[in-house]
Amino acid sequence: MELAIKFPKDFSSEQLSGKEGEFTVKIIKVSEKSLPEFTDEFIKKIGNFETLDHLKEHVRKDLERQDLEHAKNEAYTRAIDVLVKDNPFDVPPSRVEDYIDHLLEEMARYRREGEQLPSRQEASQKYHDSAVRALKRYRIIDFISTKEKIKASQEEVDREIEKIATMYNQPFDQVKQAFRQNGTTNRIRADVREQKTLDFLIGEYIPPAE
Repeated sequence: MELAIKFPKDFSSEQLSGKEGEFTVKIIKVSEKSLPEFTDEFIKKIGNFETLDHLKEHVRKDLERQDLEHAKNEAYTRAIDVLVKDNPFDVPPSRVEDYIDHLLEEMARYRREGEQLPSRQEASQKYHDSAVRALKRYRIIDFISTKEKIKASQEEVDREIEKIATMYNQPFDQVKQAFRQNGTTNRIRADVREQKTLDFLIGEYIPPAE
């Protein structure tokens, strides 16, 4: 089969740009994709599901969970926006610069091969506003956590460590010890405290019994 084409004027090869050409194409094989039938037997082969209904129920619950998380994140954002607007305060420029320095360090640590990082000046211009917002968010959450005496219990921290240990198929005690030594436990504790405070802001936090 012959095909006639015209190369675009901005084609990479100057000899071919804007010119017409003909190609001869030989069809070797014609294939059609055949999708398997969704039977209970097929479902058992692709995951830990006994029946098609079981899979559908799992997907439905997962979608509901995602919708709930999305709605809660939007509620968190609106609550923080209202607090920032009603309680204006300045963030020291030095804190903003420190935040941007930390951001660049994280970008350098996780950048892909060949990825170009912004210069310090470019980063300062690009991330200044988001740095200010992040610092104000942290300040407000910390203030509310302290005022309302919201803390992360050891049980809650252990529960998060257990999730990570299970994810990587590692012994809980071993992961807990490693996290304690490298400071990860403190970050997990701070994350749990922040999550509980955000839930408090939207009326979903239940304080522990006295």
